[in-house]
Amino acid sequence: MKRILSLLLASALAAGLLVCPAAAASAPWVRIDGRGTGSQTVSVQGLSGSYNGVQLTLNLNKAPGSFQFDQALSGGGSYATYSPDGNSITLYVTSRGPLNQGGVISLGSLLGDGAFTVQSVTGMKLLEINPDGAAESVFDRVSLSGGSGSGSGGGSWTPDGGTGSGGGTGGTNTGTGSGGGNTGGGTAPLPFADVREGDWYREAVDYVYRTGLMNGTGPNAFNPGGTTTRGMIVTILHRLEGSPAAWGAAFPDVPSGQYYSQAVAWASANGIVNGYDNGLFGPNDSITREQMAAILYRYAAHKGYNVSARADLSAYPDAWRVSGYALDAMSWANQAGLITGSGNSLLPGGDAIRAQAAAILMRFCKNVAGLP
Repeated sequence: MKRILSLLLASALAAGLLVCPAAAASAPWVRIDGRGTGSQTVSVQGLSGSYNGVQLTLNLNKAPGSFQFDQALSGGGSYATYSPDGNSITLYVTSRGPLNQGGVISLGSLLGDGAFTVQSVTGMKLLEINPDGAAESVFDRVSLSGGSGSGSGGGSWTPDGGTGSGGGTGGTNTGTGSGGGNTGGGTAPLPFADVREGDWYREAVDYVYRTGLMNGTGPNAFNPGGTTTRGMIVTILHRLEGSPAAWGAAFPDVPSGQYYSQAVAWASANGIVNGYDNGLFGPNDSITREQMAAILYRYAAHKGYNVSARADLSAYPDAWRVSGYALDAMSWANQAGLITGSGNSLLPGGDAIRAQAAAILMRFCKNVAGLP
């Protein structure tokens, strides 16, 4: 199955449909965010045209762990898989429809056992849809963009030699391939037009995006006021855990083949989610603040973190609204600084929008899991 893209490309050649598309004149590049951490997001940028197939090989400084494809690549008509080989990992994605939104294909998150570095990208192939048929674009070596460090401003780097360029203040990027490095880069700015400096959730969005826990809802949008579903939260925790394999129909409304299927199976098997009283999970239901607290509480217990601390919730006038099953979890989450209320209210039954979910997840990682 993992050779499906190569077969498609071969079919295009056999049919005499191979042309040299305009995209080849200006090579795209691969963006890596979260560089130097154990979870880095990968996207193909600088595209011109409409593509329904991509194949590329990421070459690392150590053996990779796994790859968690973007949920947009898990729908019907799409197929995505990866193949590790030593210190490299090859990604294959095909779809009946266009993969890119504008000039970007968001591939997903590369996960490793500790920090790692993507040193180069080779063997990238793009299958383009155009009025004349399918056209293959082939790039032997591909430039990388992204960076790590502190400070503001963006930077780019080409680890196969030469000097990258970067602007901004503070921070230093050091190239890791053979050849030169890049100084003065700093952390690249967020790509989301709807997350601005001064927004209360900006730091949290930056954190979850850089660590690969949450992606945008489009090339330039995070949608901070958007809905966060139960399936999304469980998928994020599954990703944080390293995406361990899990199968089985945990709930009748969680079919196989969905982006959250394996995550829900893993969470159910480890007592992290229990579902509703009617036996359903409701993967597409908006998650409430108390539901999120309960799931994080169980996940923390599963990890062996100390969950004994409790806060006195009586100061909140709506504390009586906390459901019985979530009382311990909300008290713990409040004490841990995860859910501190809005004004003088807990709002336990209120939906946790994407900005709030990002803030809660960042606090969990830092306050409970002890992550940087």
